[in-house]
Amino acid sequence: MKQIPYSKQLISEDDIKRVCEAMRSERLTQGPIVEAFEDAFAEYTGASYAVAFANGTAALHAMYMAVGIGQGDEVIVPTLTFAATASAAIMCGAKPVLVDIDPAYGLIDPNAVERAITPKTKAVVPVHYAGHPADLDAIGDICDRHGIALLEDACHALGSTYKDNRIGSQNCCAFSLHPVKPITAAEGGMVTTNSKDMAEKLKRLRHHGIERNGELQRRFGAWFYRIDELGFNYRLSELHAALGLSQLERCDEFKARRRKLADRYIEAFEKMGGIHPLVEPPWGESTYHLFVVLVEPHGSGKDRRWLFDELARRGIQCQVHYIPLHYQPYYQRLLGVKQGDFPGAEEFYSRAMSIPLYAGLTDAQQDYIIATIGELWSEERWSSVVQKGYR
Repeated sequence: MKQIPYSKQLISEDDIKRVCEAMRSERLTQGPIVEAFEDAFAEYTGASYAVAFANGTAALHAMYMAVGIGQGDEVIVPTLTFAATASAAIMCGAKPVLVDIDPAYGLIDPNAVERAITPKTKAVVPVHYAGHPADLDAIGDICDRHGIALLEDACHALGSTYKDNRIGSQNCCAFSLHPVKPITAAEGGMVTTNSKDMAEKLKRLRHHGIERNGELQRRFGAWFYRIDELGFNYRLSELHAALGLSQLERCDEFKARRRKLADRYIEAFEKMGGIHPLVEPPWGESTYHLFVVLVEPHGSGKDRRWLFDELARRGIQCQVHYIPLHYQPYYQRLLGVKQGDFPGAEEFYSRAMSIPLYAGLTDAQQDYIIATIGELWSEERWSSVVQKGYR
């Protein structure tokens, strides 16, 4: 049976050509393609600077370090997120402080943020879950009043906008370039900033803390470099950058296709009881990295687990984003949290399911998904598409 994944990359012949050209170039790492990718990424997002990293987790870690997050600090993150949002703070020696979400949107709750602030709070990190932008004005007001940093986990949100501004244009943001993300570099990450000093520090952090400049080399020799702080090998290769740069040129095309597919899902599920698409917030436009539905338990005993398994048997691979961090044994031991602490996230998690959505998903495949869900959930013959499968 042909499988439909919940997400996947869309690679063109031009993407392959650009990577092959990079493989034939003089430099496979620390070369001009990375710089070109950074410049194009900054222009696309509207940021002054963009700094490339090996992956999204490295981007988050470096972003936290660059604003001075360290031992004894607290970083507020939503419990409904991938582990990297919190683990990057731990890697800095800081403590992640988990807060609840607004279950209507799956996004961090500004009221919960306000309640969680202490004298140790260094930053708040809203996650643009599924590509839906968090309420940046509300969170920004809180951060301004308390003198703390607003850092964005935008790993889902390249191409999303908040009040007509692209995500990445206003605050320091970390992006992911994993294959299931809006564009891919196979693996990769990026941090955007409007601060030149921040950009220079990020570049040092990704390369072992090494600083090279003309003044030092004039004084001590062309080979000379200096290390004033701990850094890491978080560099992105020329090959990855070549793929990312090629993909970035089609980012708007990919977004338009995902939004068209999302509209088709929304229209279909309006006619189907018990399957509720996650609502796009009124303050922004989502790139729809994920299409999340909230499954209302069925009177006949059908629930999300049943639907998830039945779809898998029919070749439709779904996913759940995410298991809240306070469910995980590691975070329970570290932070003293437990199930029952964050009711909004727990209610959301109990019903959420990501169904297939990606730029390469065909109309025929989507018709099959819709018809199959309809037939399973309503026990009515929705369409002959289920019988025929898809092309």
